[in-house]
Amino acid sequence: MRSPGERTIMTTILIVDDDANSRTLIRDLLRLEGYDVREAASVAEAMEAARISGPDVIITELMTASIDGIELCRNMRAEEGSRGTPIIVMTALDSREDMALALDAGATGHSTPVQRTSSPNLSMESKFGRGSAP
Repeated sequence: MRSPGERTIMTTILIVDDDANSRTLIRDLLRLEGYDVREAASVAEAMEAARISGPDVIITELMTASIDGIELCRNMRAEEGSRGTPIIVMTALDSREDMALALDAGATGHSTPVQRTSSPNLSMESKFGRGSAP
C-alpha cells in the first residue's frame, strides 16, 4: 500500500473489444486496481490509440464480428512503437490452433473465461509484472 502523497507511475492498458459491456467490465476491474485504461472497439481504433497513448499492455479479444486479434497482433508487431508491447489475447475458444496462431502473430499470452472470472490483474502481474501501479 502506498503512503499518502506518494507519487506513482500508472501502467496504461488498452482494452480492444467490440462489446461495450465487456470493455466496461474489464475497464472497471482494472481501474479499481489502479491501472490507467484506454479502450478501442476495432482494430483500426486500437492502432490509432496505440500510436497516440503508447499503452504498456494490450488486452484484446481473439475473434469477434469486428475484431481479428491475430490481425491486431501482426499490425502491432509491424509498428515500430508497439513491437515490444505485451498483448494478452482473450478467447472463449478452446482451440490450441487458434492460440498458436495468436502467439505466432505476436501475442504474449492468453486468458480464457475461467481465468477472466478472477481479476485480470492477477494474469498481468504474473506475466508482465505490475511495475509501479498503486
